[in-house]
Amino acid sequence: ITRVSFGLQSVKNTDLQNLGRLHNYEKFKQAYYEAQETGFDNINIDLMYGIPDQTLRDWEETLKETIALNSSHISLYPLTIEPNTLFYKQNIQTDGDLQRKMYDSACYILKQNNFCHYEISNWSKENKFSHHNKIYWQNNEYIGLGTSASSYYKRYRYKNVTDVNKYIELINKNESCITEKEYIDDDLYNVETIMLGLRLKEGVNIKLFKGKENILDNFIKDGLLQIKEDK
Repeated sequence: ITRVSFGLQSVKNTDLQNLGRLHNYEKFKQAYYEAQETGFDNINIDLMYGIPDQTLRDWEETLKETIALNSSHISLYPLTIEPNTLFYKQNIQTDGDLQRKMYDSACYILKQNNFCHYEISNWSKENKFSHHNKIYWQNNEYIGLGTSASSYYKRYRYKNVTDVNKYIELINKNESCITEKEYIDDDLYNVETIMLGLRLKEGVNIKLFKGKENILDNFIKDGLLQIKEDK
């Protein structure tokens, strides 16, 4: 194990309470410093922006205080309201314009503090990007073990049962615990490889558009895409 990741979300306890989190900022710092003392020098911190009642100033304070902790990797995610969640039932809305300003501010502040923006939601110090996560974005294979785990192997995407007792029962019977399975054909594979690759700073290999390069022309003309060497 080379990396520990903490879901801090915010340095403000009011934000954590609004999110229904069980930890506070002091508990996070205790765990974070214990991880450092144990010997981990590669620690990721997750933060969330667009939390109810969170202002741009609150967000920038959270960013600056998190940077001061001197972790090697920071992941930032906007709050998204999913159907049937508590926030959804309470009719809590997110402010897309404010979230965009928070994201732009984060891009500037993290760059000023020597973080490399190597993926849409991820920043790292030099050579500390997540090899694990890049497997997903490069559309490579992975195997997930345990209840509710997802895997992608030999062009099949599949997921295990979500019920722990059912999972144990199936394993003890030596039966399959797979509950969802999908085959990824060549067309879908190429689409997903492009979609995922565009999340990365390094981009997508131009060979994926072989024979279809003309579809890029309008995007290039509009300044939405650039071609550099073979990417």
